[in-house]
Amino acid sequence: MSTVTVGAALAIYAAVLFAVGFMAQKRGSFPPRTLPLVTALSIGVYCTSWTFYGAVGTAARSGWDYLPIYLGPVLAFTLGLPLIERTISLGKAHGATSLPDLISRRFGRSRSLAALLSGTLVLVSIPYITLQLIAVASTFSVVTGGEETRSQALILSVGAVLAAFGLVFGTRSRDATERSPGLVAAMAFDSVFKLLAFFVVALVALAILSGGEITAPPLPSAEGFTAPRFLLLTALSAFMVLCLPRQFHMTVVEPDGPRTVRRAAPILILYLGLFALLVLPIAGAGAGLGLGASPDIFVLTVPRASGAEALTLLAFVGGFAAAAGMIVVTGIAVGNMISNDLVLPLLSNAGEARAFKHALTIRRLSLCALIVIASLFALTVPEGAMLAELGVVSFAGAAQLAPLLIAAIFAPRVTSPAAVAAIVTGVSLWLILVLGPVVAGGTAFDASPLLKMLLPFIDDQFTAGTLIAGLANVSVLVALTLLAPADLKAREDAARFNSQRAQGALSGTVRVGDLRALLEQIVGKDVAASTARPYANLRDSDLAPAAFVEESERRLSGVLGNASANILLTRLLTSSRVAVGDVMVLMGDASRELRFGQDLLLATLDSLAEGVSVIDAEGKLVAWNKAYEELFDYPSGLLAVGTPVETLLRHNLPRAPEAKLQKRIALLKDGIPHTSETTLRDGRILRLQGRPVPGGGYVTSFSDVTEYRVAQTALAESERTLRFYTDNIPFPIAFADPGQTIRFHNRAYAEMTGMLDQSLVGLPLATVLGEHYAKRSIAIDAVLEGSGRRFVLSPDDIGGDVTWQVTYVPQVSQSGTVLGFFGFYQDISKRRAAQSALEEANRTLEARVEQRTAELSLANTAADSARQEAEAANQSKTRFLAAASHDVLQPLNAARLFASSLEDTLPEGSDEAGTATRIGAAIGSADTLLRSLLNLSKLEAGGVDPKKSAFALGPYLEGIAEEFRPLAEEQGLTLRVVSTGLWTDTDPGLLRSAIQNLLANAVRYTDEGGVLIGVRRVWGRLALDIIDSGRGIAAEDQATIFKEFTRLPRDRDVEGAGLGLATVSRVAGLLGHDIILSSDPGKGTRFRLLIPRAEPRSAVASPRRRSAPGFGGARVLCVDNDRSVLEALEARFTKWGAETSALGSVDAVRAAYANGAAMPDLLILDYQLDGDETGLDVFDFFAEEKECRLPAIVVTASRSEATDEAVRSRGLDILSKPVEPAALRSLSVSLLNAPKV
Repeated sequence: MSTVTVGAALAIYAAVLFAVGFMAQKRGSFPPRTLPLVTALSIGVYCTSWTFYGAVGTAARSGWDYLPIYLGPVLAFTLGLPLIERTISLGKAHGATSLPDLISRRFGRSRSLAALLSGTLVLVSIPYITLQLIAVASTFSVVTGGEETRSQALILSVGAVLAAFGLVFGTRSRDATERSPGLVAAMAFDSVFKLLAFFVVALVALAILSGGEITAPPLPSAEGFTAPRFLLLTALSAFMVLCLPRQFHMTVVEPDGPRTVRRAAPILILYLGLFALLVLPIAGAGAGLGLGASPDIFVLTVPRASGAEALTLLAFVGGFAAAAGMIVVTGIAVGNMISNDLVLPLLSNAGEARAFKHALTIRRLSLCALIVIASLFALTVPEGAMLAELGVVSFAGAAQLAPLLIAAIFAPRVTSPAAVAAIVTGVSLWLILVLGPVVAGGTAFDASPLLKMLLPFIDDQFTAGTLIAGLANVSVLVALTLLAPADLKAREDAARFNSQRAQGALSGTVRVGDLRALLEQIVGKDVAASTARPYANLRDSDLAPAAFVEESERRLSGVLGNASANILLTRLLTSSRVAVGDVMVLMGDASRELRFGQDLLLATLDSLAEGVSVIDAEGKLVAWNKAYEELFDYPSGLLAVGTPVETLLRHNLPRAPEAKLQKRIALLKDGIPHTSETTLRDGRILRLQGRPVPGGGYVTSFSDVTEYRVAQTALAESERTLRFYTDNIPFPIAFADPGQTIRFHNRAYAEMTGMLDQSLVGLPLATVLGEHYAKRSIAIDAVLEGSGRRFVLSPDDIGGDVTWQVTYVPQVSQSGTVLGFFGFYQDISKRRAAQSALEEANRTLEARVEQRTAELSLANTAADSARQEAEAANQSKTRFLAAASHDVLQPLNAARLFASSLEDTLPEGSDEAGTATRIGAAIGSADTLLRSLLNLSKLEAGGVDPKKSAFALGPYLEGIAEEFRPLAEEQGLTLRVVSTGLWTDTDPGLLRSAIQNLLANAVRYTDEGGVLIGVRRVWGRLALDIIDSGRGIAAEDQATIFKEFTRLPRDRDVEGAGLGLATVSRVAGLLGHDIILSSDPGKGTRFRLLIPRAEPRSAVASPRRRSAPGFGGARVLCVDNDRSVLEALEARFTKWGAETSALGSVDAVRAAYANGAAMPDLLILDYQLDGDETGLDVFDFFAEEKECRLPAIVVTASRSEATDEAVRSRGLDILSKPVEPAALRSLSVSLLNAPKV
């Protein structure tokens, strides 16, 4: 999957999350009936990437060990619900912004305890945020096609975007206790989306398991439910509902009270239960498929293995949502703690009172610093660390606060020193025994020898270390409480805390006006006025009542935290160095902070590479980023808040039809999701992806996909070329991916499956193979494991009458991953039939040997006699056919030449010229019929003995094509030979006969277009193809056309005897060459001869001939023992412009050129002269006695291998009688104009 696609999906999700938050923030509150649902879903931020990815990995590795992370919160919201409600009530009563803030209030506003607890949770949160960043980075590399690695840039980018979200929605207000509807709505949406993604992946897993393709591993035994680690993880997960910063924020700070949380509890339990249930099929499918990847990413690899790329992307965005929610809320909560409990108290103790004016800025910087540190820590965690390991380590650290929380509520005698000592002890041991081994590159699950000695019944470091740290924490707390009982002040603090009353009034006095001015500058004028309204009758110079001071402290604590607010009021009340004038400049006004949030949103959008625009429910533009502005050339003033989207669309698409514009506008206004592409005026291609925003509005992203589309077009062109070649391969080929989905096949494969009328790409093998799939499943499983397979499918296996030899070959990446496999099918029906016949013969051979021996001994004598007679008859028949060839074709040769001469002498268009043309055509038809009959008779008589030799096909085919090129050009056709350097080993004469017949048919039955001759390698042999664009042959006629005198009814308009293909069939059978016919009626035909392949030999290049316009008075000597042929040749060459001489024997030639007569420029020689003389004797006379090698053409009526060999050994050309005048003229001119060598 491309990085562009994944990045666009993340950009859209981030934009939607922002839009949801803004819409909810603008609305301000939720309807009462939806409030429990929204609250439950927002608390669902508990489900992070650990529960999304790590739980599946844990289930695959360790069985039920994944369950405690879900079981703990379920127990907390059932059995522990009273404790949660009590904590919420106390938090609301005391205005607590965090768990450390709440606990410190119980212990007399202890600043040191608040700082210690906050530092602990900061330390705990860093590895937990690290876990989320690692999950996003690792899964991003997996879903984009790489290995499971971490990109530093991606980790930092994700951290930056999520930090921006936290800044916008978590630090908008000075008061940290003020609820944020935008944050709650965004987290609720986040929870719904990640559950939806997880649910879809589980459905895919269930489909795989129910399909019978794999066997799911059995469920682990229930014995592990009582194991120490299982029980410990369950308890830790239950405590995390309140101890984790993000869970305290979403469970205590954001809800309006315990009643809402009580109503939300059943929904949350159902949500967690569904998550836990869906883990099992995903883990089972991942393990059953044997994906070979880390089990932590089964959520991605299971849908990818099924070929569902879109679902893989959905799963990845769901995982990103799980991580994003955790990082955002944790960043907000921990940022508040860093600011309120660490930084501001530290600055105020150092005398920097004016630092309070930067409280909101410090809170924002704290959030950013936390995420930056976690991002840097993510880069140091060793590759391969399990997600679950980092998660449980953080749980164990946060759980150190659980004893203090319980003690704060239920143990009034516990003192602040005891609490400090307990937390220091517990956290220190956690650092040493649990976090330390992980940071050092080890593991939290291998117990050290010391721990095994201390706790021999526990065999892992994490369980032992956590138990020791927790027991030490509780032991110190109990011991110090018993040794140093609480004094009166401590007991009063506990009583006030649990009675939900404010802490005791601070000592000292302050005037009403000074306190009101302080509130206005810290919490804003509106909040200050609301706080001071009950005391409106007091003058500014009056002393502030204790109730006013206590309420002011609560308001200040919401902004500055308990510790900082306590410091500020203490100094003000005791007239310390902080003057009211100093306080007046501590903070800016609230409007400046609102502008900061808006600017931050725009800065965040500008960081996105894709263009983004947001419109409101009325169809008006409300936000956009710089990339969107750069995509379109907007005139000045058009791009502004409030511009109607219709105006923007008309500018962006000036040439679009009105109907298209109105459809796009309707999609936006109706809130219908859409994805489309459009081409801009400058040729760029944009992909538009739009989604509605809950509550009204629409967000659209714009991605420039021009380069992607160009590459896609090039790829499609390459695929078309590949398909052209593979479709011409005669045997079936297909390729399937690891999910057993067909990704490629050729035409032969579609024909084999009987699904030629549709594309099989994208179909599962089980669908294509149907009932025959089961017999191949074992081989398929083996090849997907990287092992090739070869097997045979008989007609009984798959139906039909063909036996296939099937070869499965895996395609393996450099890393060893199986990317899929090729399937090759070879028809071995003939071979199997021969093998069966041989086996049958062997079975009956022994019984027949004795019988046949006796019969053979009697028949041998008769056979010898019959064989001698047959051989004599064959020799006689051969001699007769040779003589018949010469005697029958000789007069036809003369007649054809005379007819050609006569046609040239008559006026064009006259009746006489037409008659001469028809005479020539009739002679040609008789020639074709007689030649075919004679050739076929020779083959039938067995008088042809193949003489094989190795020769180069390039010049061989070009020479044959030259004979037919004039006829092709006369019909307006192109005849092309694909250049080749391949060699073959066969009988060149017989192969020539077959090719000539095929070429004659191709030219004869092609009305327009052309004929192509080419050779290619096919499985150790050569495929010699003759392809035309002619009429084609219907499938029902293809079995009969190789019979003698067979002609199709529609071809009656074309001259022919119906013997050409019969001759080709006999020649191919004699040479052992296969013929393959494929034809598409109306489009053309391909005849393929499968011939042997030979290694190239060294050869002397022949000089290339150059064509010339005519004879130019060249001297031509014609030698033939038939006077009529001589007269015809002399008339023909004279008409062509040559100076012609005609002689009838070798002696006549010797006599004519004995006295120094001018040498001829070209020889036309009849091969068979009188007696034993041949035309080659004339050539030898000039070459040896006159020392002049003349160009010559040998014509013969009795073509044989011996004749061809004798002619070609002298480097001469040969033509068969009767000679085509056009071919004779073309070859003669070519020889006359060839360079002399």
